[in-house]
Amino acid sequence: MIKIRYAEAKDIEDMIDVNLKTWRTTYASIIDEDYLLEREKEKERENRVKRDKDNFGRLEVEGRKFYKCVAIDNEKVIGTATYGKCRQEDRYGLTNAGEIYAIYILKEYQQRGIGKKLINFAVNDLINENYGKVVIWALKDNPNVKFYKKIGGNSKLTRNIQIGKQTLEEIGFVYDDIDELLNSTKDMSMML
Repeated sequence: MIKIRYAEAKDIEDMIDVNLKTWRTTYASIIDEDYLLEREKEKERENRVKRDKDNFGRLEVEGRKFYKCVAIDNEKVIGTATYGKCRQEDRYGLTNAGEIYAIYILKEYQQRGIGKKLINFAVNDLINENYGKVVIWALKDNPNVKFYKKIGGNSKLTRNIQIGKQTLEEIGFVYDDIDELLNSTKDMSMML
């Protein structure tokens, strides 16, 4: 059974591995191969592990409170989500907005409702922080953008981001009613 819980320091290496594997399977045809290979180099991975361990337990980055949660299957981390205060409320005319900064699920676990569980867990925290809406950014060519629409996201925002030497377009899915997002991501099997 898949469980969602807050990330712990012991999860850092597994979370980084989920991130690297998910980028490889999701973005292989979108992001330059050289950039993906550079991210996967052992030295780069070691640097990320060290940085994340050094920063683990901090609740704020650049003045924003943030959280991390993981999806666990038989004590194995198979998905992660990072979320908190919207990074650019003013730029996009948003007020009282939370943001799910990243969500990664190993390919072999996708299409099983784990994304909904991670988002539901995150949204509960965002509600407890008194946010009224949520934003999730995804690369425009990400094959999973249909998921964000399916759970009620309106693709109201766009921006360009730099990844390696590429400039790529992102879509910002806005969920104007956080309670609707919470309901659309409920695990109905738990209600039986």
